[in-house]
Amino acid sequence: MFQVLLFLLIGVIIGILTGLIPGFHPNLIATLAVSYAFFSPINSSVLLVSAAVTNTFVNFIPAVYLGAPSASTALSVLPGHKLLLEGRGREAIRLTVVGGLVSVFLATALFPFLYFGLETAYGTLESYIPFLLIAVIIYMVWKDRRLDSVVFFFLSGILGYVVLEHNFVGTMHDLFPLLAGLFGVPMLIHSYRKDPEIPMEDRSIEHISRREIVREGSLGSLAGIMVGLLPGIGSAQATYLVREATSEDSERGFMLAIGGVNTSNILVSIFAVYMIGRGRSGVAVSIQNLMQDITFNEVVVLVLTGLISAGLAAAAAIHLAKHSLRLFRKLDYRKLCLAVIVFIFSVSFVLTGFKGMAVAAVASFIGLSCLLSGSRRSYLMGSILFPIILFFL
Repeated sequence: MFQVLLFLLIGVIIGILTGLIPGFHPNLIATLAVSYAFFSPINSSVLLVSAAVTNTFVNFIPAVYLGAPSASTALSVLPGHKLLLEGRGREAIRLTVVGGLVSVFLATALFPFLYFGLETAYGTLESYIPFLLIAVIIYMVWKDRRLDSVVFFFLSGILGYVVLEHNFVGTMHDLFPLLAGLFGVPMLIHSYRKDPEIPMEDRSIEHISRREIVREGSLGSLAGIMVGLLPGIGSAQATYLVREATSEDSERGFMLAIGGVNTSNILVSIFAVYMIGRGRSGVAVSIQNLMQDITFNEVVVLVLTGLISAGLAAAAAIHLAKHSLRLFRKLDYRKLCLAVIVFIFSVSFVLTGFKGMAVAAVASFIGLSCLLSGSRRSYLMGSILFPIILFFL
């Protein structure tokens, strides 16, 4: 038991570090754990689960404060940044934390139902994935009635198809320059042009109603369950669906919902490994490789690890958000925006080389054009959705 707790705490520390560094994902740690299995399978698995769960709480800090997204936080950049410039940056992080905690407990509570209906639901829903995504896109276009939105969807979709399906970049980090260019860099350029100041934080953080928590937290949890079970549905696609299910004008509701997508995904994907023998996340696949035949008792240990890690990660995220904001307020925000742009392109180069930088540049042009046109940036998720739809069709 002592060893399990020790590896849980080590995983929390790793999750905090990977969450604060853009482009550094727990999947990299998972790959290393499988390649160099120095510890027992259960200890290594506990470390991976705690690191992954902690990362899902902390990685919203660079997304909100710096505009440096991952696949799971890309769409949170704009509403989170808007709250930041209204003096509500800590509130944005707090909302994602609450959403993450709600999703953990909801996903865990649903395990008995998944136990009896998982195999049937998995086989039935798999064939409907592309039609679900197409229906959502048609609904958005019909609702907006904007031709330029369709153009941006297909421009980002073609770019995503070239990058992901044709292995243009040729590394495991190809999503970073793509999503950072589409969502992060345009927002930073826009902020640089407007020269905003990060206002004094409003200490009277708005109350989060029980209705908000239940409704939006449930949406995030259900989206995470979709990711954990269905092939072709990743964090980015689930985020897209959550964005359409919440009010477009409700930054609070969206941040609550999106906070829970990845957290519940990790727990459900572990359960899926036990039930149907298929891992739907990098961490789950690594656990499957480490433990081979996972038992029910081991699933219980890993789920409890996730619950404990979520509590520790929530406290860490709120604490780090508070101190990060103090640091950023002391800096010239225009210089900070410029520095983060340089940092994003530098990380793209380190992770993906010149091809990755080229992808980031093209994606930035598309993303900035979308931002300046006033079109909804949700359409830029075509970079992920378009290749998935083509793959299934």
